[in-house]
Amino acid sequence: MHTTAPPSEVRIRSARTRSGDLVDLTVTGDRITGRHRAGEAPATTGTELDAGGGLVLPSFVNTHLHLDKTRLGDQLPADITGTIQDGLAATWPLKRNYSVADITRRASEVLDSAVVHGAGFIRAMTDVDSLGGSAGVEALLGLRKTYSDRVRIQVTGFTQEGIFGARGSLSLLQDAVAAGIDVVAGCPQMEKDEALSRKHVETCYQLAIDNDLDVHFLADDTDDPSARSLEQIATIAAETGWGPRVIVGHVGALGAYDHTYARKVIALCADAGLTICTNPHISLVLQGREDRGLVRRGATRVGELLAAGVRVIAAQDDVDDPYYPFGIPSQLEVAKYVAHVAHLSHPAGIARTLDMVTTDAAAAVRLDGYGLEVGDRADLVVLPTATAAESLRLTPAPRWVLHGGRVVATTRVESWLAPA
Repeated sequence: MHTTAPPSEVRIRSARTRSGDLVDLTVTGDRITGRHRAGEAPATTGTELDAGGGLVLPSFVNTHLHLDKTRLGDQLPADITGTIQDGLAATWPLKRNYSVADITRRASEVLDSAVVHGAGFIRAMTDVDSLGGSAGVEALLGLRKTYSDRVRIQVTGFTQEGIFGARGSLSLLQDAVAAGIDVVAGCPQMEKDEALSRKHVETCYQLAIDNDLDVHFLADDTDDPSARSLEQIATIAAETGWGPRVIVGHVGALGAYDHTYARKVIALCADAGLTICTNPHISLVLQGREDRGLVRRGATRVGELLAAGVRVIAAQDDVDDPYYPFGIPSQLEVAKYVAHVAHLSHPAGIARTLDMVTTDAAAAVRLDGYGLEVGDRADLVVLPTATAAESLRLTPAPRWVLHGGRVVATTRVESWLAPA
C-alpha cells in the first residue's frame, strides 16, 4: 500500500516581530500553521530553530535586478569613467558575445548570494535587443525554473536600447512575451524625441494589457530637468487603468524638476496608482557628475512621493556591472542606503525603509500570502538582530532563510578577539 508522507514541520521559537512581540511560529509544508506567544507552542518532532529574540520577517522582495549584466565588472575596459553613457557603450560589445551558459553562470552566483541574504522574490531583468538577442531571456527563464524551490523569480524583458531607435527590439520583445516572460519593461528615455518616447510607453502598455502582464519602466534615469518620461507614463497609466500594475524605477529627473512641476507629476503618479522604485546605490554613483560645489544625491523625491500617498519601494538594481562596480544582493543594504539618501534615519523613517523592501514591495508585485499570519506562505527570514534599526545598522545576513517552509540558507558568523 502506497502512503504519502506527512508534510514536514518547522518550529521557529522566540522570534521577535516588528511590533516587539516574542512568538513561536509553526510551519507545516509551505504555510505558517501556528502562531503562539513564545514558549506556548506545543512540542514538535520536526526541525526546531531558536531565534533567541531575533527579528523574523517575511522574506525580502527585490523588484529590480539586472541579472543578465551582473558580474561583468572584470570584463570592462580599464578606462571606463562610470557615466551612464560610458556604461552603455561598454556593454554593447559584451552583449554581442552573450551566451545562455555565460549569463546562467554569472546570474547563478548572484542568485545564490541573494538567497543567502534573504531574498524570497526577485524581478530579474534581461535586455531584449538585437545585440544580445534572446540569450538573456532563455537564460533567465531557465533560472526561474532551476531556482523555484529557493526564490520566486519573475523574468522581465527590458528594452534597454529603446524600441524605435533599435532595429528588431519590438519583435524580440514580442517573442519574449510568447516565450513566457512575466513583465514588459520599457526605457522610453532611450528614444530620440518626445513623440517616440510616448509611442514607446504606449507600446509597452498595449503589449502588457493584451497579454495580462505587469509593466516596469526605467524612466528619467538622469538629473536632466528636461526629461519627461514619468509624466507620459503616469498619464497613459491613468488612461488605461493599468497603473496599479506598473512600477517605475529611478526617476532621478524628478529631483531636478522645479517644485511646481514636480508637484504636478507627483500628483499624476498618485492619481494613476503607480509605484515608484528608488535605486539609491546607482543614483548616488551615476547622478550629479556635472554638478560643482553642492553635488546632488541623485535619488528621486522619496519624501514628497510618500507624503502624496505614492507607494515607494527600493531595490538593488545592479551587482558589479558596467554601471555599478559594487553591490551585494541584500535588500537590507538597500534599505540602509535609502535611509541615508532620503533622510529617513529617524525611527519612523527606518521602519518605512524596511517596508520598502518587504511589505510595500510585496504589495507592488501583488504577492499572495505574504506576511507572518497563519495561512501565509512560509517564506521567512530570521535575523540575528532584534529591531529594524539594529538590522539596518549591522545589515547582517539572516541566520535562517525559509522558502516554501524549507530552510534554504543559513549563516553563522564566528569572531575571535585576543584578550587585553
